[in-house]
Amino acid sequence: MTLEVEDRQQETAAGNGGLGDHPENGRTTDGGSGIRSAAPERRTHLLRKRGVFWSIVGAVLIVAMAVPLALFFFGNGGGGAALPDGFPSKHQLPLADGERIAASDPDGDLMSVTVRVEDAQAQQAAVEQLQDAGFWITGQRGSGPIGNVVAMSSEEYTARLSFSHSEEAGYQIKYMIAQR
Repeated sequence: MTLEVEDRQQETAAGNGGLGDHPENGRTTDGGSGIRSAAPERRTHLLRKRGVFWSIVGAVLIVAMAVPLALFFFGNGGGGAALPDGFPSKHQLPLADGERIAASDPDGDLMSVTVRVEDAQAQQAAVEQLQDAGFWITGQRGSGPIGNVVAMSSEEYTARLSFSHSEEAGYQIKYMIAQR
């Protein structure tokens, strides 16, 4: 045991830290002169730099993906889909409370908005909200909240509400709106 301690002390005194003059130990000497090569330190430094670089790249990618998703889901008032340009105000045409899952205005005359609501009572409440805003029922087809279609009008707009329900999609209201 004392021989091993003496060998290590001699190697330390020679400048190789007790690791010996072997490339697998990560340290080599310059022809026995006791001067260590800088190659392993450079390699470690480069690996550290690359690690920092890829960490920064990863963070930038995460932010680049998170910002548009956050704006999509939270940027337009709690709904997923942005309302079409020129959509009536909340006072003119109140939408049911829920998640807007689709919205469009393909021809500029007929706007469409689909809202996912909590239950059948929320679907019925959508009709009452429009009545409170000055709409009246001009027609109705079907029975109950599933597959029911209600046509409504106000002084400025006509609206057709279609109610649907499925296990996958939940309760939905599709508003079709046109200016009178």
